[in-house]
Amino acid sequence: MKYPKFLKDNGTIAIIAPSCGCNKNPYRLRTMNAIKYFEGEGYTIKKGHRIFRMNKCLSASSEIRANDFMSMYRNNRVDMVWSVAGGEIMMSMLPFVDFEKIKKLPPKFFMGFSDNTNLTFTLTTICDVATIYGASFPAFGRDSFNEDVVDSFKLLKGEKLAFDSYPFYHGENSHDENATMTSPFLYLDENNYKALEEKEYNFNGRIIGGCLDVMIMLCGTKYDNVKNFVEKYQNDGIIWYFDVCDLNSVGTARALFQLKEAGWFKYVKAFIISRPANYRGIVMDYEFVDAYKDMLSEYNVPVIYDSDISHITPTLPVLNGAIATIKYKDGKMHIEYELR
Repeated sequence: MKYPKFLKDNGTIAIIAPSCGCNKNPYRLRTMNAIKYFEGEGYTIKKGHRIFRMNKCLSASSEIRANDFMSMYRNNRVDMVWSVAGGEIMMSMLPFVDFEKIKKLPPKFFMGFSDNTNLTFTLTTICDVATIYGASFPAFGRDSFNEDVVDSFKLLKGEKLAFDSYPFYHGENSHDENATMTSPFLYLDENNYKALEEKEYNFNGRIIGGCLDVMIMLCGTKYDNVKNFVEKYQNDGIIWYFDVCDLNSVGTARALFQLKEAGWFKYVKAFIISRPANYRGIVMDYEFVDAYKDMLSEYNVPVIYDSDISHITPTLPVLNGAIATIKYKDGKMHIEYELR
């Protein structure tokens, strides 16, 4: 696994819009505020061509978005590349991303969330380059920063490699009537992870994953290099994490079945699954936990769910490709990354 250099003080951050652009408030305002914040902290911000544009879900054409990413990745004056937003159909840029070229370049961190799985996942599984599934750039455009947002940046800088599950999350009881466009998230709902078999766990393996909605789309395409990836790292074992976004309960079952039958779960050590963002998406009394039981129980490995790696914040940052040591007990989880 190739690990990029961590972001240095006063480094250069490239911000791009490989999926949605931040053309409207609150996203435009937060992006502008985040630029001011990082420039005030001494960083140089190099802006992509279309970060404030969007038409039909996308900031620009497939070629432009891919070229924007490639030019920033090739630029030896850029220290890391950071996405300004998630989205819906980022995958259309993949045919124009030169993965073979990336394999030959010095590794560089790319950080993004949700639809950015199209790059965080493929860069790691195809190019063997570690990436970060974490906060989007505009998260730093709020009046103050939630702990999980700060944690993403600390991981990017290499200042923090161990993280604990957060005590509260932004659930149904966390509504803030006084919130503005730049208010931080309010976390008031008590947070407790769950496991299919509730007991204490302590395990490690090479961690990989992302937004499940995107991963099932990649499965079986020419951007699916998972079989080679898991074979290469079979001695480490694979910890899979899934951030379940739009999928309902039966859609999640279908997705897990597809990945299982595609051979992705060979050498699995554990599964970590998010709080589903579509938490009302229960079909005919078939719960999300039923999908996990039906599709994953056969592996006889830890299956931990309702985790903080989720669209329902807070979100633990994940260092894709790293060795992760995970401890779980009584609904709480500790994760520590090792670069080897």
